[in-house]
This record gives sequence, structure tokens and C-alpha cells, in this order.
Amino acid sequence: HKYHPVSSDMIMNSVPLVDALSFLNQRGEDDSLRRIFIFDSIQTDARFLLHTLVLSRSNAEEQPVVWLSCSPTGTERNIKLASKRMGRSDKHFNVIHLAAGISKIILENEYNVEEMMEDYIKTLLYKLRQDEMRPAIIIIDDISILVGLIGNDRAYALLQCFLSPAFQSSKIVVRGSLDWDQSVLLKSNSKGYWLDGLNNEYDTSNEYVWERGLVELADVVIDVLPLESGFSREAHGRIVITESMSQNREVINYCCNDHGVRAIRMRHGGK
Repeated sequence: HKYHPVSSDMIMNSVPLVDALSFLNQRGEDDSLRRIFIFDSIQTDARFLLHTLVLSRSNAEEQPVVWLSCSPTGTERNIKLASKRMGRSDKHFNVIHLAAGISKIILENEYNVEEMMEDYIKTLLYKLRQDEMRPAIIIIDDISILVGLIGNDRAYALLQCFLSPAFQSSKIVVRGSLDWDQSVLLKSNSKGYWLDGLNNEYDTSNEYVWERGLVELADVVIDVLPLESGFSREAHGRIVITESMSQNREVINYCCNDHGVRAIRMRHGGK
């Protein structure tokens, strides 16, 4: 986002975002809400929300946070720097740059790329399971890019491993994009074609986007949406939080600035 100066009224009427996430504050760290899925779009990057969830844990916590970065720009330096700016120590904070590791396999090997990629993923899972202290939070940032790196089947298998009893003590946070699945993209072309950045056409009329099924696996679904009116000084976007079991829904407007993320609760309750 392009940050805007925050007005004094905004500061008075808002709270830090981490304090506004009631599903964290009311249930504590021993809650049953361990599967958190965050969906954003090209207009609203939700990485700030990942940092906020990490910030919700005390810096004194000894269990590590593992951040699996699938973006070329999501380097260890960039992620830890952003976390520090939001007040989180990088102690017990482990960033694994999957994009770099997988790209290295593809570039350096002409043959057996598929096998080496599977070995890389198996080694990653083995290391995370063998740690003396299992990660308190495992972040996949983001699943949509991971699909492009290793394919649908491997991405889904990796996610299922993290959701299995082997990692039941860890909170699983998955960020993804549903841009491909937005109905507005299909409505704009009656033939059901989608145009990428190079104006290449893809027939989406029979395309199944498996990410839409992730909501069935989630304990909490968080949608980060743009405001219909666009960005303003008071709000940059909207967060809609839905708990799958209770169907409680919370709506929060947020504003990003150099000192963190502020929130204004708009609505809280059922559907």
C-alpha cells in the first residue's frame, strides 16, 4: 500500500489491529482455532495480517515461528525487517525461502527435477517434525504462488501434511489469492476467458480452482478486501473474519502506517 498520514481522529477512534482480532484475544493460545486461512487480492496485499498474527505471540515465547515464503520478494531480510518495524523480535523466527530453494533446483538440474523437488519437500517436513520444539505457528505465504512453483498436487499434499496430527500443536496460517476465481473476471468476458499480464488468453470456463475448497478446511477464514470507495486517509481496506464452527462474523476497517496497522471495528456478530 501507499501509506497516507493518519489523522488524529483516526488514532483516537481506532486500536492496534492485534487488539481488534477477537478470535485471538478471547480464546488465547490454547484455542481450537488452529487453521487460519487468509484470502486477499491484487488490490489488497494481506501480508501485514501475517505479521500481526506473529505479533500476537509474546516475544518471550520460546517456540519458533516458521515462515515459508513462496514469493521472490519475500526474502528472510525483508520479512524480518517488516516484523521488527511492527515490534516483533526476530528471535525464534525462522524464514524459509521456498521460492529460492525450488528455483535453484530447477535452474541447476536438467534431469530428475521432479524427484529432487519431492526430496526437497520431504526434507523440509522431516526437519520441521524433528525439531525439539515444534513451531508454534507455520505460515505459508502464499499457497497460490506455491501452486505455480510445485504444482497443484504437491501443494495440496504439503498443506495436508501441515494439517495432519503430526503438526497438531502448531497453528497453521495460510495466505492465498482468489483473483483467478473472482466472478468479475469471468463476467467481463462472456466466453469465459482470462487475460494475464502479457495478454495471453486462458479458457477458464471449465477451470476448477481448488483454493476455493480451502474454506472447508479452515477454522477461521479472513478475507482482506478493498473498499468500494477506494483508499482514504482513514481506511485502506476491510477485513472480514468468519469462524467456521460458530459462523460468527466480524468486520473491521484497517489502516496501515509506518508504525503498524490500526483497526476500526465496524460490525461483530452472526451472519
